[in-house]
Amino acid sequence: MQVFTFDFVPYGKDLTGRLKYPVGRENYESEVAAKTYENHVEHNLLPLHGHPLRVAEELAMLDNLTRGRIIAGFVRGIPREYLALNIPLREGRPRFEEALDVILKAWTSELLNHDGQFYHYKDVDMWPRPYQSPHPPVWVGAIGPEPTRNVAKRPGVTLCSTFQPTAAIKKQLQLFRDACAEFGRPCSANDILIARHVFVAESQKEAEKLCKTHFEYYFQHLLGKVNNAAIQRILDMNPELTFDSVKTPYPYDVTPMEKMRDDGFVLVGTPDRVYQDLMAQYQEYGGFGTFMAIVRMGAMPQELVLNNVRLFGKEVIPRLHALEAKAA
Repeated sequence: MQVFTFDFVPYGKDLTGRLKYPVGRENYESEVAAKTYENHVEHNLLPLHGHPLRVAEELAMLDNLTRGRIIAGFVRGIPREYLALNIPLREGRPRFEEALDVILKAWTSELLNHDGQFYHYKDVDMWPRPYQSPHPPVWVGAIGPEPTRNVAKRPGVTLCSTFQPTAAIKKQLQLFRDACAEFGRPCSANDILIARHVFVAESQKEAEKLCKTHFEYYFQHLLGKVNNAAIQRILDMNPELTFDSVKTPYPYDVTPMEKMRDDGFVLVGTPDRVYQDLMAQYQEYGGFGTFMAIVRMGAMPQELVLNNVRLFGKEVIPRLHALEAKAA
């Protein structure tokens, strides 16, 4: 199994308390990315970018700077991000699919020609070309049946699933596998990525105590209450939408950490507990090829994040890598 840890950006200094959201380009230090880590995931809210060609160029440049260590990750974004930029939510899905088409065309065509609903390009010679051939690996986040089927239609694109209970992800992965078969696309464990928030400490009690405040701020306030406060304004801007279509997929704002841990959202505890809980999900899903540990929740201090990463890396990651060896 491949294992990644996910934070916001590669940076060479402690940005605790000074890292704004959304993360700005000024916080991405290309020299750090070029010199450190095995891979970097570049995360893009495609419908919210004005020019997908520019995204393709920037990712290609980063791919060259890192000598082929970029993974291109794409998501549609959440409703309040559309509200902030005054983009109709109904345009999110078609904008996303078209923008991804443009990026893949730009990376693989000698000249980019595209005449779509939102984007128009004629005889564009994109430069630089990606370092990796034909392009960096592409990961796409999806929740819901239609976005999941759209990923299945794209050969070689990895489905990324998170922010759902274990039961919902199990259902989603079965839909993905069925859709791949329907579209004639081969599907293996390596086409699936599962991401979970992870916090590891020496004891269960210590892990829950250190994590709880940051967990509540992140899930209950940022993902729950802040999103809920934006919903009425979103409905006013998009009268064709219903509350059920824009509400969060889970009651983040009122659910305690213990319940969300039981539902699979977060892996909290000793290295053994975290490994066992993850392996229970692994068996429930029928396997997956890549796991991403999201190691920061809310405004978690940098030293707490680093201790989390160190313990997870020392005690859990080697056991996950061993799964690949056994499978081989």
